[in-house]
Amino acid sequence: MFARVEASGRSWCLRRWPLDFDERRLRFIHRVLSDSRASGFTGVPELAKTEDVETVLTLVGRHYDAQEWLAGEPLSGVRSDSEPMPNVVVSLSPARIAGLATALARFHSSTARPYKHGYNANPLSARLTQLTRDVEARHNTLLSNVQVRARGEERDVALRWLGLLPSAVGYASSDTLPETAPEDYVPCHGDLWPAHVHFDGDTFVGFTDFESLCFATPALDLAQTVLHFGGWEIRE
Repeated sequence: MFARVEASGRSWCLRRWPLDFDERRLRFIHRVLSDSRASGFTGVPELAKTEDVETVLTLVGRHYDAQEWLAGEPLSGVRSDSEPMPNVVVSLSPARIAGLATALARFHSSTARPYKHGYNANPLSARLTQLTRDVEARHNTLLSNVQVRARGEERDVALRWLGLLPSAVGYASSDTLPETAPEDYVPCHGDLWPAHVHFDGDTFVGFTDFESLCFATPALDLAQTVLHFGGWEIRE
């Protein structure tokens, strides 16, 4: 749940977090964002503070925060209805790809304090295990919806990916990919796709939506950057 709020000449994105979202995880996200901005990286939003200098407000068992409303526009279009935004792929110009890659590297290197706490670490093996469960649980429903609702090229693309996904996840979960050592982990955005990246022309503005932010190998963000911003031919 989001709302745009204007206060003292500034715009903020007020969010009510999901009921089951762990407060420790939310405070970890805020700590990373604050550290990143303190080191000089402006590609993450500033956090509003309460009168008690807190960035998380808990009210009737729900957690709220207010993050700076970023300038520019997200790289994917905004839907006019209430349907979920599909995880679209865009094809960026070389200038935008370079700007995004540079910003991602700066974000990864902008946090100096250690984050090696158990609930923050997110090894690829654990992430892939959960992804395998998700694929098994949702595959038939997604396939049925695509067959009934999708048309034309979108239908062809969706069916190709639904056919590929189980074997792709199985391959990624095999022992062909070595586990990165925790000392090589960095705070990762974890959910990089066009709706979460803002640009003003060819100039990178910032990242949004840090619900999946985690302490993991930087390969996680790099893979999402390659796949989500290189166009469909890169994914194929």
